[in-house]
Amino acid sequence: MLTMWLTVLTMQSTPALEMPKLSFQQGRGLVVESADGNFQLATHLRAQMLYSFGQINADTNEVEQQFQIRRARVAFTGHMLSKDITFKVELAISNRDMGSDAAVLNTPLLDWYFQLNHFRDFNLRLGVWKTSFNRERFLSSAQLQFVDRSIVNAEFNLDRNAGIELRSNDLGGLNRYRYMIGVQPGLGRRTVAKAFDTMLYNARFEYAPMGLFDDVVEGDLARHATPKLSLGIAYAFEHHAPNNRGTLGSKPSDGGSSNMHFAAFDAVFKFRGLSVMQEVLGRHGTRVDVPEGVPASLLNNAVRNGIGTMTQVGYLLPTLNIEPAFRYSYIKSLGSGSEIKDNHEIGGALSYYLWGHSIKWQADYIFAWNDGDMSAGKHVGRMQLQGAF
Repeated sequence: MLTMWLTVLTMQSTPALEMPKLSFQQGRGLVVESADGNFQLATHLRAQMLYSFGQINADTNEVEQQFQIRRARVAFTGHMLSKDITFKVELAISNRDMGSDAAVLNTPLLDWYFQLNHFRDFNLRLGVWKTSFNRERFLSSAQLQFVDRSIVNAEFNLDRNAGIELRSNDLGGLNRYRYMIGVQPGLGRRTVAKAFDTMLYNARFEYAPMGLFDDVVEGDLARHATPKLSLGIAYAFEHHAPNNRGTLGSKPSDGGSSNMHFAAFDAVFKFRGLSVMQEVLGRHGTRVDVPEGVPASLLNNAVRNGIGTMTQVGYLLPTLNIEPAFRYSYIKSLGSGSEIKDNHEIGGALSYYLWGHSIKWQADYIFAWNDGDMSAGKHVGRMQLQGAF
């Protein structure tokens, strides 16, 4: 009898649990939110199925064709305790995502960070994410006008790093400015560093004279009724960079490292379906810590000093959800010792948006050649279907 009364009293004193809110949001996926709004979790799935043909292998002139799951991603975003504490976790689970066409070699962890947003002008981010450097890299691969990014981004981007960053998405509440200032060990996606000899410092500033807008999405799917412009400038310095491109690239065979300076300028313009993106990137470094007595034959990994520029234009045809786009990229070496070759890339793309960037079909054609030798250029055609839910 005593047990029965205790059970009744416990049930009466326990408040009724409120059911969480459940919704589906395009671009975020299935969203679960607590009744008081203090906790939220969004689950997002994305896959890209890619078919490519042409001179895919740079070491041979044979025409090849491939089919692959180019990207397969699972992402979780949301907030906890309050809307001022946000987080993101993204996992890559295709072989290509993890850096291999065969065996799995790297961790599937792409992003994992927490961000404290209580102060508008001083948000604090900790974890692993794309280094805030060039725009083309930190744009999501889900929201591109081409099947993939340009050769300029492939050469000069700083990729993901673990670290800490101070930032604001609306500095001063003026709806004009953003900034990011960060410090990372400079070892890429490796989240454990045995020493802090290698360090990467980065800073980026953005100015939108007509007001902030969706400048982290390629194309003008929103068909802005008024002109929109975003300008960005960035600088990074990597002390004792372990690879010949900084965070990325290959390790020098002589056992040394490099001190590298990186610079970026980019601009995005959007108006009534027209979009224009321009990016200029540069890198200059010097070799350090080369062991004494290294044979001259091994001193063959000079820093890849150079500059690159990329221009991309697209136009969303009215009522058709079809967008043709054009891109030209150019990489130029700086200095006689640079290992970079002067490369050009030109291409066109066609995108059909069934449901914005979430579900789309894309096809592009790329022609790339070394400076002064178009006859030896590489032709590649690609088709890709993306589904994101």
